[in-house]
Amino acid sequence: MKTRNIAILLILAGLFLPRIGSPLIEQLLEIPAPAPQLKLGFNNECLKYEVKWSGFRAAEAWVCSKTAGQNYQMKGYARTTGLPRTLWRMDDWGEVETDLNFGLVKYNLHTRESFLNLDIEMTYNPAAKVASVKRVKRVNPPSVKFKQIELYQGFEPAGLAALVRNLEWNPGQKRYFEFTDGAERYVILLVAGPVETVTVAAGTFKAIRLDPYLFRVPRRKGKETPELLQSIRDLQTWKQIADYARIWMAVDGARPFVLVKGRAFIGEITLELVDSKAQMPPIPSAGK
Repeated sequence: MKTRNIAILLILAGLFLPRIGSPLIEQLLEIPAPAPQLKLGFNNECLKYEVKWSGFRAAEAWVCSKTAGQNYQMKGYARTTGLPRTLWRMDDWGEVETDLNFGLVKYNLHTRESFLNLDIEMTYNPAAKVASVKRVKRVNPPSVKFKQIELYQGFEPAGLAALVRNLEWNPGQKRYFEFTDGAERYVILLVAGPVETVTVAAGTFKAIRLDPYLFRVPRRKGKETPELLQSIRDLQTWKQIADYARIWMAVDGARPFVLVKGRAFIGEITLELVDSKAQMPPIPSAGK
């Protein structure tokens, strides 16, 4: 699910993450990608989140997961609510299938917004390490584009978020990951902060803080430059769209993300877990 549209967790966080573009990238990434350490599993999990913009309810989102044979299937749906919906209509939903290590198998995203109707289909070839993407912009006549994105790790946002939950984290620890949203290729750095007590609508959690930094990199491996690698290490952003972003992840139980906070050019944004046993509401059909 696409970064700008909160795929659904990292996608929401992407609204206000600081973004930044080898074999050079191999110096940062763990290759092959780390395997899940905790084996939590997410069968029949369904989480509901509420988004607030400068203190006002602005959107709600659901992320639901289940096992399907040797794979995971995840569905996400996000929509604006209340007054913000009169300013910006958003109904975005998607489905992701990953392997049991949360690597991408296939991905479908449907974006229905005030100024954008877009469908993305993406599959991943783990042998070639290439994501093949079909993007259909629903205009008259439809605009269809194909692209390929080369990856070392083979993640999209929802699968990567699930992997992060299945890894052990200690304060001060840093990890780099790579993923694609079907439009671009990114490297994200997660820096673990302190373990804190966080109270949200869904309850009170002991949670570790993760500070994210997002960098855009070329779609093809080997196109990175030494200057780009140094800019990532120096945390120099490609495009500064946020003053800060922080994510709190529970350290017990299924370890959901419970709170995201950030300040972007549009104001302060929060994403809060409101129900850990939610049900997915009816989702619009892809043709709408």
